[in-house]
Amino acid sequence: MTWAAMMEGGVQINAQGQRFHNENHGYSEAAVEVLAQPGGIAWNVFDTPVLDLLQTFPDFVEAQANGALRSFADEAALAAHIGCDEAALRATLAAIEPGVPDRFGRSFKRKLAAPLHAVKVTGSLFHTQGGLDIDEQCRVLREDGTPLPNLLAAGGAARGVSGNEVWGYLTGNGLLSAVAGGWLAGGTVAAMLAQESS
Repeated sequence: MTWAAMMEGGVQINAQGQRFHNENHGYSEAAVEVLAQPGGIAWNVFDTPVLDLLQTFPDFVEAQANGALRSFADEAALAAHIGCDEAALRATLAAIEPGVPDRFGRSFKRKLAAPLHAVKVTGSLFHTQGGLDIDEQCRVLREDGTPLPNLLAAGGAARGVSGNEVWGYLTGNGLLSAVAGGWLAGGTVAAMLAQESS
């Protein structure tokens, strides 16, 4: 939901009024970065053009209706809400130079303009990236690497395709492993049945 805000020019600000990473990286990476901040929280900060975009997402509209969104006339009001030094927040936002990569490697199309809007966020783990070890036919493997007879796994029940680092997860990987793994497992079952009937 508010990740669209980051992609369209929003920033993540910590309790000290500072940005702390490249917000255009994936939300798995962002969760790790946010959790490393004081209190494990941050604020997604954006302006009205981004808010207009976000209000096209039903989940954002619901979050807004539940009070997740706060709006502020200027940096001073936002700093007071966050509890950070106003000068630090102003310096953070002033450092955004459209078209010039910042110290995190991110380049912005424009500066944020008041009024400013913010949603308080944290990181969390929604699912694990792995399960039973399988071979290329989706057969579940023993510790010695040999397949167990008649036991297959795919999707969330099988090892993940994302690797061991947060940057390996891409949106849709869960669906990818479920659909592709199910297709492979189905082919394995069909081949096993054909072999039994011959």
